[in-house]
Amino acid sequence: MEISDEDLSILRAFALKIKSCMPTRMYSMLAHAFPKEPPPSLAHARACVLALSGVKPTLFDCCVNSCCCYIGPYINDQNCSFCNEPRFDSRGRTRSQFTYVPLLPRLVALYRNPRMAEQMRYRASCEYEPDRMSDIFDGHVYRDLCHTKIEVDGQQLPCNYFSDPRDIALGLSTDGFAPFRRQKTTAWPIIIYNYNLPPDIHFHRQYILCLGVVPGPKKPKDFDSFLWPAVEEFLMLVLGTRAYNALLHQQIVMCLNVLRFI
Repeated sequence: MEISDEDLSILRAFALKIKSCMPTRMYSMLAHAFPKEPPPSLAHARACVLALSGVKPTLFDCCVNSCCCYIGPYINDQNCSFCNEPRFDSRGRTRSQFTYVPLLPRLVALYRNPRMAEQMRYRASCEYEPDRMSDIFDGHVYRDLCHTKIEVDGQQLPCNYFSDPRDIALGLSTDGFAPFRRQKTTAWPIIIYNYNLPPDIHFHRQYILCLGVVPGPKKPKDFDSFLWPAVEEFLMLVLGTRAYNALLHQQIVMCLNVLRFI
């Protein structure tokens, strides 16, 4: 799909706001500073980015204290199993929500970019030396998986983990931080590292994929419930999904596995 000049202009304006951490009020002032070529409204820019990216976040109800996410075993609960806070307010509206950003469309987008598709070949090009530890792929966990059959829901598949050079190795990391100076509230980002990229860039911010942020204000009591959507997506992607590889100019079957939890 070709992106028009108008769409590119909108994307540049939106990228400027995000990369510079520009406040919304300051962004709105750009229209007064450049009256002949005013940037789009923030709402319009967000709608355009959403449509062009193909990434649609999913909202899940969660406890107002972030004890758990109302999914899986908690999906029908009306009160939190840990703090007993009600799920809905007096008008029947959910009191708090967790935003999950799907991983699949972003990985597909990486392969549609020739430069990124080339960099994603790093894992397959690694040469193993038994007496040398230079990357995560020299570790025993990865080496053991390479000789292990993939198993999903108790069913063993005919191929091993990472048997295809186009398979993707990921790492999942999360930790709490205090976003405000008073440090009485915490938030918990859930981020993905793409180990298929070279080690000198796979921890760089622009290559990190955020799946969502547990909103706080307290530490989750059941953190696994917030990982439920990610695990469902991981299980689906282990079986493989089709993606267009811009470097090879062909459709490929893309599989992924989470190699490390941090």
